[in-house]
Amino acid sequence: STLLGQAVRNQVEKASDRNQIRNGKETLQRDEAELAAFNADRMALRDAIANRNWQQSGAIHQRLVNSMAREIAQSEAKLQQANREVSSSRSELRSARREIRDNRATNARPGVRADDQHDRRDDRRDLADDKDDRREARVRLDRQRQILGTYRAIRIDGRRDLADLSAKANLIEEFERSMRADLNETREELGEDRRELREDRRETREDRRQR
Repeated sequence: STLLGQAVRNQVEKASDRNQIRNGKETLQRDEAELAAFNADRMALRDAIANRNWQQSGAIHQRLVNSMAREIAQSEAKLQQANREVSSSRSELRSARREIRDNRATNARPGVRADDQHDRRDDRRDLADDKDDRREARVRLDRQRQILGTYRAIRIDGRRDLADLSAKANLIEEFERSMRADLNETREELGEDRRELREDRRETREDRRQR
């Protein structure tokens, strides 16, 4: 029954990994498109200000505000997802620890117990990685909120001095860097999900041999 329970958990984890991979691919494509559009608007705003076209500058300014607000909403959703992944990793680690206790109590073969130890190490690593991802997501979200608040306070018109306009340009560039960092994080997470799927497949093969 212990091996059967582990096989069920492996199937559940594989389904979860596949779902995360599918969502990760969709998120990556969306983030790439949004980053390209944000970069284009940033460059267009620079040119409009250089040409002192304040009407066009104001329109682009508002597009950038909307883009940043949308990105912040997505960052909030990603932080919530990061919290769920930490909870899931904790649950998987608890399951691995129970498996070790059960196999020790039933005097399982040394090979089975070695596999259990390997699985627990993987689960500990996954939990640590998920906690790091959550911390980075929280820091990124806090800074994005600060940037948007400051950015909104600086108006775009011919009465602003160059220092204000330069500060605004710096804020846009920093926000874009945060979007790029988030994009890279999504790529890394997609790689981690693929690695976890390979591990779950390996565990399933081992469980079949042990049954």
